[in-house]
Amino acid sequence: MFFDLFCVLSSLYFLVYLHTASQPARVMRISSNSSCMHGRYVARLMPFVLMLKFDNSCRVIIACRPSLVTAMGLLTIIRKNKMKEREMRILFLGLDNAGKTTILKRLKGQDVMSTSPTLGFEISTITYGKYLLNIWDVGGQRTLRPYWRNYFEQTDVLVWVVDSGDRLRMDDCREELHALLQEQRLAGASLLVFANKQDITGSMSDAEIKEALDLPAIRSHHWKIQPCSAVTGENVRTGLEWAVSDVAQRVYWGVIEEKAPNATISPQTEKISLAQ
Repeated sequence: MFFDLFCVLSSLYFLVYLHTASQPARVMRISSNSSCMHGRYVARLMPFVLMLKFDNSCRVIIACRPSLVTAMGLLTIIRKNKMKEREMRILFLGLDNAGKTTILKRLKGQDVMSTSPTLGFEISTITYGKYLLNIWDVGGQRTLRPYWRNYFEQTDVLVWVVDSGDRLRMDDCREELHALLQEQRLAGASLLVFANKQDITGSMSDAEIKEALDLPAIRSHHWKIQPCSAVTGENVRTGLEWAVSDVAQRVYWGVIEEKAPNATISPQTEKISLAQ
């Protein structure tokens, strides 16, 4: 509760900063009769950081933007908190039979040939390098789609899985995806589109799916389309690497301390079915 309140207050303060940072810096001249050394001096005086420059007459020129300095201080605090957490929340969505659960099983090193439709949602935790990935796999049946909105909160990555061989439902796939991108709680989340089932003869290429889903029109999210096959494992890990890297650059300021060639699954995996 305290952290949520802190984030809200920080966001409000940042809005104030955006308004005031564009204003000219305040400049004051202070005269001094005492002897002083020529040159530059940087002092940290609360609540501002001041740049002090001494000229030949020992006048001090002070230039500062208090709003900028204080806002940057808040951003530093937020960054340090996020660095301690080292967690990312990844939401797997897509139409039914797209292969969401199969991709997740591939990432976890489990048997991909014994997969059944997800009738609710499944929560998995994967350790990837220094990051803890909390992955939510939600069923894509039409009767379950109204429940999707219950899982949007604090999502860092939206993984949209597409059945590359399902040409007849590509329009439905596009409409559902673009409707999701209008959701306020998904604003800022990275978008990874898995063009799954590339191993099937006659499947659409990633270029065809890119056009069918109108991905170039997306301006509100960082996105990438990744052709893959959950059955063979081709390019599945490549897509995950991009997602983690993109969030790291946005949230953790590009810090990826360790790349792990193999993700490991924690013992905690929970599968819950929703009442129809």
